[in-house]
Amino acid sequence: MKRDLFFSVVIPTYNSEGFIDRTLNSVFEQDYANYEVIASDDGSTDRTVEIVKSIFSHHSSSDTKILTNEHKGPGAARNKGIMLAKGEWVAFLDSDDVWHPKKLSTVARYISTSPSVDLWCHSEIVRLRHKTVTFDYRKWFNSSLDPFISLYLENALSTSAITVRTEHLKKAGLFDESLSSAQDYDLWLRLSTAVQIGFIQDLLGEYVVRANSISSDPIRRLSCLLAISDKYIDILRTKTRFHLLYYFMFRSRAFLDAGIRLFKQGNRQEGIRYMLKGALHVPFPASKFAPILENLNRNN
Repeated sequence: MKRDLFFSVVIPTYNSEGFIDRTLNSVFEQDYANYEVIASDDGSTDRTVEIVKSIFSHHSSSDTKILTNEHKGPGAARNKGIMLAKGEWVAFLDSDDVWHPKKLSTVARYISTSPSVDLWCHSEIVRLRHKTVTFDYRKWFNSSLDPFISLYLENALSTSAITVRTEHLKKAGLFDESLSSAQDYDLWLRLSTAVQIGFIQDLLGEYVVRANSISSDPIRRLSCLLAISDKYIDILRTKTRFHLLYYFMFRSRAFLDAGIRLFKQGNRQEGIRYMLKGALHVPFPASKFAPILENLNRNN
């Protein structure tokens, strides 16, 4: 009889006492039983660790671990969890997000029917402050492009929706702990050069956008995105002769995103200034023309 796939669920926590119980319960309510849960705490100063230990004690029959680390950011916390993972596959879940009960069983089914795929991403419900939207990430990924180029032009992967082979995470070098934001995007770019990516249309989780999260700091996120744009210019150069255009497209998107975030946070003057910077980098929606450009690139 074929053994069920074993998943390592890696959950980084930091001052998550207000919502970690909901997140963990969404794992223990899975209709799939073959997994371990690794909660990797990033130096919380509230009751997060105490709450996690209490919840774990009520699920003593489950395979659970809690790691207590110095405060170095979510990338470092995830890395600690990955290094202890026993599963062939790691499924990430952030401490304020939740999974639907059929998450792991659905992913396991896709893995068994498409063994060549190394990284899976499913659709999510995204809960913003005043509204709820559905994100089908498959629609953001342009399969006519090289996977690296597609992700460089637009990130089509979401951390709590990702399940990936553990060996590929380790070969890629894990999360870059020097980045205080966008470490996940940075890792997806590295992985895209070596793995096959698959998408699951089913809504299998909920991603909660919180006002005080690290990613909500527009300037910090912008700084990290600009560093990422520079970090991968050499890889981009090997893949397309339009690398400089894509490089400036990336930076344009980063400035526009920072400007929009600042504007929505009430800092309208700075928001407009950063949006203008973005428009000056590439003053037209050039990403729409990328498939045409890459077709030219292949034919010349």
